[in-house]
Amino acid sequence: MVSQHTKIYSGRVAIKWRMQMGHIYSGFTPSETVKLQNAAIDGQKAIVAAWADIQSVKSNKTASVAYRRWFGTYHNARAQTVFEKINAIHYALTASSLKLTKSGAAGHYAAAFEPDAGWNMHKVKEIVKSGGYTVEYTNLFFGNFTEDEGGKHPQALTFVHELSHVVASTDDMDYPPDIDEECYGQLKCKYIATNHPDVAINNADSYGFYCTEFLA
Repeated sequence: MVSQHTKIYSGRVAIKWRMQMGHIYSGFTPSETVKLQNAAIDGQKAIVAAWADIQSVKSNKTASVAYRRWFGTYHNARAQTVFEKINAIHYALTASSLKLTKSGAAGHYAAAFEPDAGWNMHKVKEIVKSGGYTVEYTNLFFGNFTEDEGGKHPQALTFVHELSHVVASTDDMDYPPDIDEECYGQLKCKYIATNHPDVAINNADSYGFYCTEFLA
């Protein structure tokens, strides 16, 4: 089974960067760059919409349809965690550019590099100030996803997923019924939202599905 995403990378390599549309791309073909640009545009739209939704959830102290689907019933502390993570992603995306690289690695769609400030949501301003953050994408990202893996917007979902690792301290959480598996895909994310919401609020794919819920 292919592991969709990962956040374990900490090493960096010297790369010649190329700036396009606010983000920095390296190693992609022209068609891949366009596809990744579209994923970034859709990802940003999704994050902005999710940011508005979680503010409404907090204000009304009531779960929206999207919030309930991916994070479960309303609970003050859990909603605060989701708000803080979405807020960090929103801030990072609007305050800095991403460094996006092409990788020949196998077994995953994308991977986030550990920032110099570490995996720490509360250091998002330091991460942005230090020059941003790096995410790599493999050939699998440009292929086909199953409906369960990526929903209707798999590339945008992956974009949000990886960004949540870098600036919001999410993880690929263990799947409670089988800890040898991680919480990837719609079915598992919906299951943990209903049965293990404390897991859902820290799971990267849950944020990807939540945000892309707002795309047409």
